[in-house]
Amino acid sequence: MYYQFDDYSVDQEKRMLVRNGELISNDEKSINLIAMLCANYPEVVDKQQLIEKLWPDQVVTDWSLSKLVSDVRQLLGDSGKDQGYIKTIRGKGFRFTCEVTEALLPHTPTATRANGAKYKKQSLALVMVVFVVLSIVGYNHFSSSISDYPYPLRIAVLPVQSESSNLVDDWVKYGIMSMASEQLDRYDSIQTLPVATVISSTTDLAAIDKNNVNDERAYYSGLCEKIGCTHVVAIRHKVESQQNSVLSYQIYSNNNRSPISEFVQPDVFDAAAMMLDYLVADLIPDEKQYHPLQETFSSDQKANRDYAIGVYELLSGDIKAAKDYLQLALKRQPNFFWANARLAEVDYRAGDLTSARKRIAKLSSFEHISGDQPDSNDSSLSTRESHKSRTSDNALQSSRRYYLQHLRSNVLYSEGKLDESLQISLQLLNNHHAMDDPLLMGNELLNVGSSYQASGDLQLATDYLEQAKLKYQQANFAVGEGKVLFNLGNVYLVSSRKEEAIESYQQAREIFIRFEMTGYSLMAKHQIASTSIFLGKIQFAEVELRMLIDRYKELGDLEGELTAKLDLVDVSVAKSDIVEAINRVEVVLPQVESSELSYIKNHARRLATVVYLKSNQIEMAEKYFNLFEGGWVDKRPDFAFVPAHIMLLRGELAEALALARELKSTMDKDWTEKHQTILSQFEKAFNEGKIIALNY
Repeated sequence: MYYQFDDYSVDQEKRMLVRNGELISNDEKSINLIAMLCANYPEVVDKQQLIEKLWPDQVVTDWSLSKLVSDVRQLLGDSGKDQGYIKTIRGKGFRFTCEVTEALLPHTPTATRANGAKYKKQSLALVMVVFVVLSIVGYNHFSSSISDYPYPLRIAVLPVQSESSNLVDDWVKYGIMSMASEQLDRYDSIQTLPVATVISSTTDLAAIDKNNVNDERAYYSGLCEKIGCTHVVAIRHKVESQQNSVLSYQIYSNNNRSPISEFVQPDVFDAAAMMLDYLVADLIPDEKQYHPLQETFSSDQKANRDYAIGVYELLSGDIKAAKDYLQLALKRQPNFFWANARLAEVDYRAGDLTSARKRIAKLSSFEHISGDQPDSNDSSLSTRESHKSRTSDNALQSSRRYYLQHLRSNVLYSEGKLDESLQISLQLLNNHHAMDDPLLMGNELLNVGSSYQASGDLQLATDYLEQAKLKYQQANFAVGEGKVLFNLGNVYLVSSRKEEAIESYQQAREIFIRFEMTGYSLMAKHQIASTSIFLGKIQFAEVELRMLIDRYKELGDLEGELTAKLDLVDVSVAKSDIVEAINRVEVVLPQVESSELSYIKNHARRLATVVYLKSNQIEMAEKYFNLFEGGWVDKRPDFAFVPAHIMLLRGELAEALALARELKSTMDKDWTEKHQTILSQFEKAFNEGKIIALNY
């Protein structure tokens, strides 16, 4: 059967998409997707139905389908924003919007040519083997051309071509260019050419005839020959009628060019932050980390498929998608132990600690969950087979107990019960199931190191984290190394080694991007942004944090979302914009207090205390100071003197001065001129014998 719409015809049998007699694409997945949508026009086609038909006997994620739809939209000259041909029906699937007719004969293309503007690569990540090969399909629309080059890539970021006639937007040409060059250059896999070199080597870009592909290719290949780059990044800017800023980019290499990726935001900085996030992911080569799951399967193949996708989404950091697929697996197989266990991990990651605790308790109460493994008492089994089954079952029980204890430790950590969490992790270091597996030992050593870091013992934290790194290297588990680097960044940050912290976060982020771990790469980006506040890069931090909040919401990561919102309060404090700080803290406080994340509550109360002190709202400041749990330790001038300031407001002048002076002796090299200025105000209050308003 052949389908026609507008100037296009689709021949599914011969795998051809033709427009006005010219072959546009012969990609099988793209043709099959269009054919399925045409066959069901004007009805909605369910996402799960599309996945099962397009990737039979394979495990793929919603993300893979979304990328394929995006690629097909570009083939048809469509976009995700306009949705002229393929409309997304949220929560259901996709629907073809153009009238479709069936034809007996296809249009025959008058010429055959490859579509030079569209490139893609499907990367297979083996997850398990059970009779058929099940794999997770990743997708990067330009990585096929990227992977052909040695690293680091040499990137030339061109001056931005802006269609805006507003003089205010003139800075975009070199401002966004410099921003992109600077951020890309932080990654080991990427080396950007100096901005000055690129500017001096480029001619009038407007002279390129964009309708003449050969002219365009000749220009970019000639530029790279001239300045020694492997790839060129061309960024364009325009302002829509609604005053939204639109940034887009294309990547050029030899005779290849990527599709145009477009980003629309009310603020051009926000659009730039989003654009750079995706640009980095396009340029860094993607790899796969193997996660064998066959020993955790149930007896239901369809449930196993949904479970595998759920685990992949969880490892990638997409909490919402992980929950959807794991719940679907449990609908098919309610007694599926490992789907239940992973769902407990989803609850923990989403900040629903009550549900996580309940699931762990319920799973811990069962010696064996039916539906996962064959019954070892089955009379049809021989004595040898029965013994083998019992041995396997014992190993499975051991792995289950280990996993639940490990997860319980993580939940306790999120509840702020660091000592209890640490004790479980230390015990698990001697667990035989973990001792025989360098990957599991790496996980426990990482947990122990993180707990020591949170409790302030930085030397022990560093020792355990370095041991974890060695175990992950032994297990050939690069993602684990990324997690270690992330936590080492936290250690450096607490040690006031901020530049080293950012470098460690950057290295971790590159690994997470390489292995398509979206949630973790956002966490690393978040830490870079929040650390930048301390280094005075306020505007950069604010832009990044605003973008991160939206991304966290998409992924269902409540912890990340709340932390980013609290970091925006820090931004306001750093700008000395107390009105904005109060507005931001009052918006996020109800969300934080209604959550179960104890350490985030403490962080929010700390911020609220400082903000209300600065606005002279004494009662509110004392309220949140009294709610704060544990010792107040914060070396920043705006935060360090809070306990002494509270004493001063109570009229305890001598005690306040003594506490402020004690702070100076404990801070030693971290003491600054600003600290000294604040201390002198305590001395003035004591000498004058009255409460004064502190200015900091």
